[in-house]
Amino acid sequence: MMKKTRFDKRMLLVLLMLAGVFNVIGCAGGEKFKPIENISSDKATVYIYRPSTGLFGAGYNIQIYVNGEMIGLLSNNGYCYCLCPEKSITVSYRQNCNALVWGPIIALAESKQKPMELLSFDAEAGVEYYLHFSYNAVLTQKDKEDALPKIRKCKLQNYKNTSPKSKSQD
Repeated sequence: MMKKTRFDKRMLLVLLMLAGVFNVIGCAGGEKFKPIENISSDKATVYIYRPSTGLFGAGYNIQIYVNGEMIGLLSNNGYCYCLCPEKSITVSYRQNCNALVWGPIIALAESKQKPMELLSFDAEAGVEYYLHFSYNAVLTQKDKEDALPKIRKCKLQNYKNTSPKSKSQD
């Protein structure tokens, strides 16, 4: 009986350590959230944030696209933003497996996926939009008052500070 208990304690310790590794790998790095200041009045500001989901999806980074251009690579507690011309905006994503954890074969297979559309809306110049990316790949527009407490815990993960073209400019 003692050996089984000892084995169970070791397994529990190994599982806890693995959970910690996955949580660290999925954590965001970068600057804490701060709203963009002095934005020109001819662009809308779109913030996309992914609050921590604990271990759910911790090993995955989410590639975020606005009007077909990648703007960020979100992990837990991350956010990205873009300045968008007025008109129609489409936000898409592609799940990106962390190759250090899951292996290059899976990462290669996922790189061939097309981004999946999450949300399309008409943006107004001079307005801030807060989009919450949830663990089940749903993007929801939130009010500023609802979004700020959650996004303040997030760190910047922009791929590039971009101003994607509107669909009408294509």
